[in-house]
Amino acid sequence: MTYDEKDVTELVGLTYQAALSGTTGWREFLSKFGKLGDGCKTFFLIQDSARNAANGILYDGFDPEWIEAFEAYYASTNPTPVNTLGIGDIKTSSMMIERSEMEASEFYNDWLKPQGDLIGCAALTVNRSAEQVFVIGSSIRRRDVDVKEPETAKLLGLIKPHVLRVLEIQKTICDQRLLLTTETNRPAENVGIFVTQGHHRLIYSNDVGANLLREGRVVQLDELGRFRFSNPEDEHAHQTAIPAVVSNLIGDVKRFAASASKDDEFAYRCKLTPLQACDTLPGALAAIRNGGAGFNVLTIEQIRKSEDPIQSLASRFGLTRSEARAAIGIAKGTSAREIAEAHSVSLVTVRNQIKAAMSKVGVHRQVELALTVFKTINL
Repeated sequence: MTYDEKDVTELVGLTYQAALSGTTGWREFLSKFGKLGDGCKTFFLIQDSARNAANGILYDGFDPEWIEAFEAYYASTNPTPVNTLGIGDIKTSSMMIERSEMEASEFYNDWLKPQGDLIGCAALTVNRSAEQVFVIGSSIRRRDVDVKEPETAKLLGLIKPHVLRVLEIQKTICDQRLLLTTETNRPAENVGIFVTQGHHRLIYSNDVGANLLREGRVVQLDELGRFRFSNPEDEHAHQTAIPAVVSNLIGDVKRFAASASKDDEFAYRCKLTPLQACDTLPGALAAIRNGGAGFNVLTIEQIRKSEDPIQSLASRFGLTRSEARAAIGIAKGTSAREIAEAHSVSLVTVRNQIKAAMSKVGVHRQVELALTVFKTINL
C-alpha cells in the first residue's frame, strides 16, 4: 500500500467537494480511498448502537448483494462494540474487539469470511448523533492485515481533521435546510431538530435535539432505543400527529405543544413535517433514502414562558393553553377548521375553545377577540 502527498491532497480535496455534492461526493471519496488501499473495500456506515442495526451505508468495492444482506440482517450480528467509539477515534480491528471473539461470531463466519476473509479493518469515527455512530473505514483481507491496517490507520489520521470539518459544514447546511423545510422562524440555537422514521425510530438529531435527549425532560430514548416524549400526554399528541405515510405519499403538517413539567422555564412548541427528500440529510445518512417512506422532521422550539404568546395570553385572561392557541389562531386569520386539522382535534372542540376564550376575555365577537389578542401580545 503506497500513497504520496499528491494522493493525500487529492483525497482531502474530495472531502471538501463532498460538503456540497453530498452522496455523490462521498462515493468519489470512497472510490479514491479504496484505490489508495490497493483495492480495499471502503465504507461510510451509520450504525445504530441501541438497536445494533445499520441506518445507512455508502460503500465501494463490496458486492451489492452482500451489502443488502448486511443491512437486512448481518449488521445486527456484528459483535464490535460501536457504542465505545468516540468522535475522532481511529482504531484497527484488534483495537476494537479480540480476534478470537470476532472469529467465533456469525458475522465473521457468514459475512466477512466468504468475502475473502475480511478479518481486518481500520476505521475513523467521524460523528455521533443520538444513538447513531458514523464511521468511515476500510475492510482488509487477512493476508494483508499486517501491512494495510497500520497504513490505512495512518492515512485516516492524515485526513481526519478535514473529514471532521467537512461533516461539520454538512451538518450546518443540513440543519438550515431542515429548518427551511419546516418553515421554522426561531433561531436555530433554540430549535431541536429530529428526523424520525415511523413511530419510534430516531434517524438524526441536531445539537439542540441531542441536548434535549440527554436532559430527558421533553424527549428521550427508552430502554429499547425508541424515541418518545417523556410526558405520556405529550407522547400521545406526538403519536397522533404522525401521518400515515404509505409509499411516497406525503401527509399533512401537524402541530402540538409539549408540556414537559409545570416548573419548567420553557414552553415547547412542536411541529411534525413529512420529509420529502432524504438527500437533505448530511453525509451517508442520505443513503437511507432508498425505500425511505415514512420519514418526518420533528422540530421542538424552546420558548421561555415569559416569551411564549400562548402562555402570556393564557396567564392574562385565565385561559387554558388550548383556548389561547385557538384565540391566537383566530387573530392570525386561521379558520376554526384549519386550527382543528393542524392540531388533530375535532372542529367542535375548537369552536368550544373559541367560545370559552371569548367568554373569559369578555367579548362577543371573534373580531373583538382578535383585536384583544393583538393588543395583549406581539404576534
